Amino acid sequence: METQRILITGATGYVGGSVLTAILSNPSLVKLSITALVRTQSQASTVSSLAITPLLFTNLDDTAFLTEIASTHDIVIHAANGYHIPSAQAFIRGLAQRKRQTGRDVHYIHNSGTSNFGDRPVSKAYIETNVFSDKDDIYSYEKMRERIEPYHQRTADVGVAS
Repeated sequence: METQRILITGATGYVGGSVLTAILSNPSLVKLSITALVRTQSQASTVSSLAITPLLFTNLDDTAFLTEIASTHDIVIHAANGYHIPSAQAFIRGLAQRKRQTGRDVHYIHNSGTSNFGDRPVSKAYIETNVFSDKDDIYSYEKMRERIEPYHQRTADVGVAS
């Protein structure tokens, strides 16, 4: 079987760096082929020193490039920006192409945050007391909240999950 290929964004940042560290420290994942999208030569040097293939890119708005590069990977971990909808959509389009071309399973992992669910007790603009569990239909809740008041990060989450 061909080696699985992972594409990661934000690899030199706080979240992406933590994800990358976890991957690299897991012995069962050492055979994965990992590419990191980076914006500077300094970042490229950093990831190269970890045996990660760096790929310089302009920015997340270059959606044609993002779609193209995602189409050559089986897994995309988008840890750079959880609320940049065009890049999320580009990665998903690329993974769909990969699936059509290879028949292999593809996976998209998207960075998000708890502010999607929070209320605003200080401003009293939105007060709602909820306790969520793993059994709750979080997606439906996010869609409901998004209909009430769009929020950039939640908009991205709902968009990539639909």
